[in-house]
Amino acid sequence: MTLYLGRPGALVELPDPDPGVTATPVRAAADHQLLGGGRVVDLLGTPRRIITASWTRLLDDEYALLEEFHSGARGSGPFALLPSAARWNYLTTGQAAATSATANTSGWTVTASESVASVSAPVLRGPRCLAWTVPAAPTSGLLAPVAPGGAPGWSTPPAVAWYFAAAVRASTGAPEVTARLRWLDAAGTQLSISIGPPLTISASGWLTAAVAATAPAGAVYVVPRLYLTAATIPAPTTVYVDTPRLGIGTSGSWTPGRGLPLVTLTDLTDTYPWADVHDAKAVFTEVG
Repeated sequence: MTLYLGRPGALVELPDPDPGVTATPVRAAADHQLLGGGRVVDLLGTPRRIITASWTRLLDDEYALLEEFHSGARGSGPFALLPSAARWNYLTTGQAAATSATANTSGWTVTASESVASVSAPVLRGPRCLAWTVPAAPTSGLLAPVAPGGAPGWSTPPAVAWYFAAAVRASTGAPEVTARLRWLDAAGTQLSISIGPPLTISASGWLTAAVAATAPAGAVYVVPRLYLTAATIPAPTTVYVDTPRLGIGTSGSWTPGRGLPLVTLTDLTDTYPWADVHDAKAVFTEVG
């Protein structure tokens, strides 16, 4: 599994870690003892992960790259950590669950003439899905997940392939939907848009809108979107969205959202099995 680490626009590929990378979610909790002898646990906030990775027989230059992040030579962080595992879903838990995890539409945005809601039917997975309602002949017809940490988009390494996909169905009619990847530079200015095959949907069942493309030169951020073709919506329509996923690669089946970890390299262990190589272990603590 390749790991990318760094700031937007300066992501670097770390040496391939040994098998057994761990990502342990740690959730803050308050434990209360009751007078009657019982116990109540309050769970506080969203879990944050402790991610550990190990390397065997790194060369000096390879170990020095880890040392740069740990010593502050590349700044104090936090840094984006992108595991390129085939099924890593970079959407948040709530976004990837299409509102099932939160029962609200936080993390999603549409234009002013459109709206989103959390509904209990129809659903593909989980108890709820996202309902995206648009007027007749909308001027934009755009639905997008909100990027992490207030950034313009998701940080992308150079020349890396991404895919975005979501299950969709319509309340009525036969609207045309496309999945898109919008590529932005360091200032958040659009460089280009990659568009997936157009998909005509209906009320008869779920279909998957998908797109896969490689980050163009100069791309620092990627933004996934769903787009509706205005000419195919003669009347107000609701599009139901379920199992969205955003990942590195050309395709992937749905998994719960794991987000884009923002981390600090808090511990770095170095062992010298031989004079010119290093056995190392790094601990990345998720922040935010």
